[in-house]
Amino acid sequence: MILGVMFSAGNPELLEKASVEPLAALTGILPFWFYVPFSIVIIVSLISAGMTGVYSSGLALLAMGAPLSRAVSTSLNAIIIALGLSYLLFISDSFLMTFQSFLAVISVIMGSWGAIQ
Repeated sequence: MILGVMFSAGNPELLEKASVEPLAALTGILPFWFYVPFSIVIIVSLISAGMTGVYSSGLALLAMGAPLSRAVSTSLNAIIIALGLSYLLFISDSFLMTFQSFLAVISVIMGSWGAIQ
């Protein structure tokens, strides 16, 4: 992202193209070999962020008092996340509508929880 900002600062035409299709705009500037390490870095960072998130959600489940081992709680959270992702990808008609419904449910729960506190 920072690389795109640096390239577009000197070229307003590139800035306009990058606002519509960021990767296609950089295709003419950067050599093809750049996309291989770039893709590897993106994939590794996404996997590591996902693993950290699943691990911390497993620890949060244990902190709530679930009588499970750490591996089981992490696996349980990974299964729940995979089921939610599968629903969003293959069953749901609209991601935005599903996300807005999720936010509405969370706001009702958090609002009533805050009122009790």
